[in-house]
Amino acid sequence: MQNSNDIDKLISDSERRFSNKFIYASSLIVGLIIVLISVFYFFNSEEGAQVISFEEYKLQKGGIANTLIASGSTQIDKKISLSFGTSGKLSQIYVEDGDFVTKGQLLAKLDSKDLLNALERQELQLKKLLDYPSDEDLKNAEYIVNQSEKSLNDLLNYPSEEQLR
Repeated sequence: MQNSNDIDKLISDSERRFSNKFIYASSLIVGLIIVLISVFYFFNSEEGAQVISFEEYKLQKGGIANTLIASGSTQIDKKISLSFGTSGKLSQIYVEDGDFVTKGQLLAKLDSKDLLNALERQELQLKKLLDYPSDEDLKNAEYIVNQSEKSLNDLLNYPSEEQLR
């Protein structure tokens, strides 16, 4: 009897396993079919499709046109940076952005007030250096010469290393 119970138990376990496997397999197949149908409708829908526009022309016998109409963008091959030899403020600009310029053309002008002031200061400094020294300058120079001579004499009269030993 125990054998028949074992056999029944094995058969029922086997049926349960078969029914569980069948349920899983059929669920997987149904899910796969749903996914495939969704993908098919998504890629074949008219909203996702791109519209290609074209113009149709009749072929006619004629000459070749020597006119070409095109649109696009250009890129500058050569870019030039400009600068002045000195710093300062611009007083005038003679060209606009995008204007064509030629070699030697005046493009802008620096404010010359600061440059003129600097020139004046340098000219005054030069004049001061070129003028004859004042009495005070001469007295200061004589004093420095006397002090230098005294220091030289002291060094010359200083005992040698042999005398210090």
